[in-house]
Parts: sequence; C-alpha cells; structure tokens
Amino acid sequence: FLLPWLSQALPVMSCHDPATRQRWAVLLSFAALNCSQCLLWFTFSSTSLAHAQAYFPFLNDAKVQLLLNWGPTAFVIAPLPFWVMATRKGLQRSVFTGAVLILAGVALRTWPCLLPAAVRRQGWVEYFLHAGQICVAAAGPFLMGAPAFVSALWFPEGQRARATAFAATANGVGILIGYPLGPACVLAGGFGTLLVASGAFGAVSASLVLVFFRAVPENPPSTLAELHKQTQLEPTQESFAWPRFGAIKSKYSFWAICVMFGCIQGVNSAWQATFQETLGKGTSAHLSDSAIGWLGFFNQGANNLGCLASATVTDGIFRATGRRAYRAMLITCFGLSAAVCWLFAFGLSSAVWSSPLLDLGPTALVCIAVASGFTVGLGSPCAFELSAELGYPAVSEGLASTIIFCMWNAACFAVLFVPPAALKSSANLIISMTLTVMVVLCTTLREKYHRQDATADVGLPATSMAGVKLTAG
Repeated sequence: FLLPWLSQALPVMSCHDPATRQRWAVLLSFAALNCSQCLLWFTFSSTSLAHAQAYFPFLNDAKVQLLLNWGPTAFVIAPLPFWVMATRKGLQRSVFTGAVLILAGVALRTWPCLLPAAVRRQGWVEYFLHAGQICVAAAGPFLMGAPAFVSALWFPEGQRARATAFAATANGVGILIGYPLGPACVLAGGFGTLLVASGAFGAVSASLVLVFFRAVPENPPSTLAELHKQTQLEPTQESFAWPRFGAIKSKYSFWAICVMFGCIQGVNSAWQATFQETLGKGTSAHLSDSAIGWLGFFNQGANNLGCLASATVTDGIFRATGRRAYRAMLITCFGLSAAVCWLFAFGLSSAVWSSPLLDLGPTALVCIAVASGFTVGLGSPCAFELSAELGYPAVSEGLASTIIFCMWNAACFAVLFVPPAALKSSANLIISMTLTVMVVLCTTLREKYHRQDATADVGLPATSMAGVKLTAG
C-alpha cells in the first residue's frame, strides 16, 4: 500500500531537494524513536519469566507486571507536561524530551549488565530497572501523541494521513520486533544480551532524532504547516491558556471520537491479553503457548497493515475529490471489526452460552483473530486525523492524540480490573459489544474539517505554501 510513497525515502540522502530530504529525515528518525520506545517497554514481555529470573533472580510475576504497568501509568501523569512542552516550547523540544528520557531509561536499565554477576543479582538493582522503565514510559506521551502534529507540520495535505499512519504504527512495530528479538537474544547470550540490544536500538534512534529532527520546515508544504510554523517559532501565552481547552468542552463530536476510538483501542489491547485464557490449552481451540505468541505477533502486524492501508485510501480519496471521508471510513472499518469479533465470540464459549454457537475450529479462530487486528487498524489514521480536525484550533494535533491515548489506557485499565475468572468468560463479549456501541456512536458524529477550512479562509491553496508569509490574525 505504501511502496509508491515510501519509495521516496530510499533515495532521500541523494535527493537534490533539501525540503524532501529534511521531511523524510524528520519522519524516519521520529518513527525509529517511537518504535524504540515500545520495544524498550516490551522487553520484559518478549521472553519468559524464567530467562529474566536467571539473570535477575529477584524478579517474579508481580514485579515484572509492575515494570510493564509503568507504561499505561505514564498516561495518567505525563500528558500535561507534554501539552505544556508542545505548546510553550514547540514540537521539537517535546520530541527531544522524549529522546532524552529514552537515553536516560536505556542507561538506567543497561548499566547493571556491566556489573559482576554476584552484584547484579542483589535486590537493590531492581530499583534501577524500575527507574529505567519509568523513564521509558514517561517518553510515551511525548512520542505517541505527536504523529498527527508531525504530519501536519511537515507533509502536504495529500500525504498527511499516510505520514500520520507511518509515524503512529511505528510504535506498534516495536512489539513486532520484540517478539522475535527476545527469544533470539536470549538464545544468543541470555537476558542481558536482550537488554543491551534493545538499549542500543533506543540509544541510536534517540541520537538520530537529536541530530535530524528540526523545529520547523524551511518551506512549509501547506497553509496549515505555515500556520503551525508561525506558532512554533512564536508561541504565545494565549496558545497555552487553560480557556483554550475550555473552548472544546462543548464540542460533542470531538469528545465522541476521542472516547470512541480510545475505548475501542483500550478494550482491544486488553482483549489481546486474554488470548492465553480464551484460546490456550483447556479451551476449544487448545493452542500452544508458542502458537498464541505468534498469534499476537500476526494480530499486531495486521493492525499496522490495516492502519497503513486505510491511510492510503483516505489520501487517495482526498486527491480525487479534494475532501476527506473520515466518518464513512470509521463506520465501515469498525462495523467490519464488530462483525469479525462477534463471529469470533460465537466460535467460543462465553458467560452467556456454555458451548460455541458456531463450530469454527482452531485455524478459523486464529484467522478471525488476525482479521480483527486488521479491521481495528483500518480506523486508526481516520480517528487520529478526524480528532485533529474537530479539535482545531482550540487544541493542537498533539493534544488531541494525547487525549485519545488517555482514554485508551483508561479503557484498558477498566477491562483488566475485571476479575480474571469473569474476564475469561466475557472478554470476547466485551470487545464485540464495545465495537457495536461505538459504531452506533460514530453515526452521531458531525464531520467537520476545521484545519482545511482555516486554510481556505486564508485564501491560499492548501497544498502549496512555499515562500508565503502570513501575518498574525
């Protein structure tokens, strides 16, 4: 889906157009950093507890779970600092903050690998692992909330959805890399090798961002980018004031898209964590632990592929018609996802029916689970872009994405607080009913394109702004 577009990145260093080189350097370095953040967070899930305990004997299930829980916990604390940084200091400093946090997290997590084994096995080393995970988790809001902002500032209108999708899905690619990287590193040299390898990738990606991520483009590719450039270069007190946030409190469609997409993704994340209970040994599917691990890999890969495919389609619609069709895409994509999840639920027992309503078999259930990842991913770029359109100009693209991620983690927490026995029998119903309700909610959205309308009000084309100077107001 993206090869014709991504092919521009291959000759980027030899391209004679400085703006093209700069644009791709920014996107690729940011995507690498976003990918490394998730890979570092996922480290302790990418291999078995036995391998981690062989290297750090003080670890147990509860401690590993706490190391992982710093990720969603960060979205309770860090969104406000991200908003302050992005609005008062600019996107570049916000991303740089994420890069520095990654470097700090890598240093804190990796340096115990340099200690003698007798020292490394002592309990006090655990505090450095937690400190490193906290730094990595805190970088999440600074990076995961930025893709729509990066695309709006650096890419023309006809490429914006694909740029958003590419930058956003890079975070999920970290999990895809983590699945094979964990076993490979443990087999090659143990859990310490995994820490060093993932840390090296994080350090290199953070260094690339510090070198190549520029504050603003010299020649903005669109009217919106020019408006953002002026805001980034000359941030005002008004752009940070709390009343700006109050301007969207009555915008039903903005909050509806944030709640809808956040709940879908959060419940979907929690649902994926139940594959072991719903498809493992003792269930009708009776899949092995290894098979379930690969199912998670392909589910995440299909999610990323769906996101990129949807972005390509929406950009194509814009080039053909000059307008977006985000609402129709969301209803279609999440409607398909709801149908797929109901089919999956009917193929397994649940709290409502004691035996499967459909005799699907393990192979069909695995294919349906992968298809669910693809259909959920289809709606991702549309949701991010539509939230940015509906919130503009009261909130930036970055803050709109951050609100979605807060809803995402809140929904995930809510599902995971369900007692394990009840969750095992109701997880498939929860995801199916959530998607169904959210599709109905999506039909009530009022689709507006405030960013595109703002560029039209300036009286200039939305796709070419090189050399244009705008005045305030």
